This record gives sequence, structure tokens and C-alpha cells, in this order.
Amino acid sequence: MEYNSSLPIYLQVANLIKRDIVTGKRELGEKLPSVRELAVSYTINPNTVSRVYKELETEGVCFTRRGMGTFVTEDSEKVKNMKEEMAGTLIHEFLEGMQQLGFTKTDVIRILKKKEESGGGCGRLPWHFETERERMYLKSIEIQGFKSFANKILFEFHKGITGIVGPNGSGKTTWMKMVAGLVKPGKGEILYKGKAIGKESKKEIAYMSTEPYFYSWMTVADVGRYYQDFFEDFSMEKYHQMLKRMELTEELKTKKLSTGMMAKLKIAVTMARNAKLYLLDEPLNGIDLLARDEIMKSILEVIDPDVTLVISSHLVDELERVADAAIFMKEGKMVRQCMVEELRSSEKKSVVDLYREIYGHGGEELC
Repeated sequence: MEYNSSLPIYLQVANLIKRDIVTGKRELGEKLPSVRELAVSYTINPNTVSRVYKELETEGVCFTRRGMGTFVTEDSEKVKNMKEEMAGTLIHEFLEGMQQLGFTKTDVIRILKKKEESGGGCGRLPWHFETERERMYLKSIEIQGFKSFANKILFEFHKGITGIVGPNGSGKTTWMKMVAGLVKPGKGEILYKGKAIGKESKKEIAYMSTEPYFYSWMTVADVGRYYQDFFEDFSMEKYHQMLKRMELTEELKTKKLSTGMMAKLKIAVTMARNAKLYLLDEPLNGIDLLARDEIMKSILEVIDPDVTLVISSHLVDELERVADAAIFMKEGKMVRQCMVEELRSSEKKSVVDLYREIYGHGGEELC
């Protein structure tokens, strides 16, 4: 699905659900999909879906039954009024657009009559709603800065998904390796939850490198056992689930895997850990356009809402749909950090728009 870059995604999805309700596609009292199901369906962040349902509940469009889920309102009068409000918005936007083109109300009536008489109808009219929304902030996990890499920086992450973007050489991979404890800074230190990176932090951090750490003789099944020996939190059950979603079989030899299949295997084995912080370095590299969507859906299906997932990528458009927050890096420095929906609401910009402002096109692939 294509999203309007100037309107928060949660509002766009809420509008789609409201449209389904007023047109009868969703009946009164009907149970709506779970947060995870809707996130996978629209390939958006689960936290965005939670905000969608919170918005609809605030408007009285739906209600929640504890332990049972979210349901469409049973109030037919509410749906009737909502339909009239939507019609009013459509008409207002249409008339405003016609006025901007220099048409008077008399001209508009004449054009509509002509359209109707010719059997052409009124065509497709744009519609959306924009109202003030309360800001939603999530509790952060602190990862404190390092001096030699880019002076002292505080990266503030939230439960949910954060995208780290920037052109090649901006420091994304180096930063991830340092947080994972694979590379030490020249001086200074990195603090995770107020403590230096070490044995304890590694128990909570799952890192997926751009390079595979598998031996050529291994099968896909061997990779799972290999990780199980190294990490106490590795779940063979989750691994098998991910393999099924990625359409990988256990007997496959890693040395015979294509670039795309190897990328899928790296994601599967990393996400099979029960970590608190997941670091995925360019997980969509080498994967064709059609497969990217399925892979992101697989990640959304298995990620726990109480963990933090950090994804670095130059495929900014792919990240924007699922990320709660975005961090922009340049020459080893964080140049901007923002909440994605807040960026859309307050600045009327998408992450792609901001990326172009900061870096220019720079030869980078954005989608």
C-alpha cells in the first residue's frame, strides 16, 4: 500500500477502517484484526496499529473487550453520523480545490450536472481527515555515547522499531558492531543501560551482521544448532517458525544459498533469539523487491512488543512504513533523531523527504 507522506500513517489506516465501516465492508459489532494481524496486513509497525485502535476508540468508532479484542461500534447512529461527516469533508475539499482552480459555485454545479448527464459520474475525489492528536512517547532504552567515534552521543531508543539511515560510510555498521561488542572504540566507552558493553549486555543484544558467520559445510539445520550452542536465549521453535516463513528447508547447504536466501537465513537465526535489543544491519540487502515485503511481515509477526529492534538500511522507503523512530547518521555523527509519525504531523515530511534534505540523493537507493 502507498502512503501519503504528509499525513501520519496511523491516521491513514484509521481512515481506511472507517471507510470500510461506513461502506458496510465491516459490520456493526464485528471483531477487528488483532494488532499483530493488522500490522502484518498493512506491513506497518505494531505500535502504529495500537495508535490506530486508540484513535478509533477515542472517536467512539470501536471498543475493546478485555481479553477478547477490539470490535466495531454497535451504534448505527454513530456510523450514520460518521458517514455524513466524511461526505461533508469530501464536499468541502472538493469545493475548496475547485475554488483554487478559479471556478465559482455556479461553475461547479454546471460541471457536475454536465458530468451526470454524460453518465461520467463525478470521478474520484481525494479524502482524508486531519485533527490534532496527543503525542505518544514510549519508554526508552538508553545507549550512551562513545567519544572517538563521534564525540559523545546519546542514542535514545524506544520499545518498537528504530531505523538508522545514512549513506555508505556514515558509520551505521561500525556503530552496530560496537554496541554488539565486536569492535572497541579507540577511546571512551559505550554504555548500555548505564553499564559498559560486556558479557551481561551481550546476553540481551542480538546482532545480525552484513557478513554471515557460518561455515561453508553447514546446512540450515546446522546453523540453528550452532547458534543454540552459543546463545542460551536461542529458541529452536522460533527458528523453525522463521524458516517456514522464509521458505527455507533445513537440509539446504549454506554454501549453495543465493544472496537473498542467505539474507533470509541470517534474519531467521537472529530473530530466533529471545533478546531485548535486536540489531539488524542492512537486512534487506540482496533481496528482491517482492521478497522484502514478505520478510518485513515475518519480522513483524515474531517481534515481541516489549523489545527494541534497530534496523540499519539505505532502503529508506522500506524502513519508513515500519519504524517508530528514525536516526540519521553522517560521518560517524548522529545529525537528527525523530519520531516518524511526529515528523509527518508537525513538519509534514516523510523520512524520505528528510533524508533528501540531509544527504541529497547522493547516489543512494531510497526504495
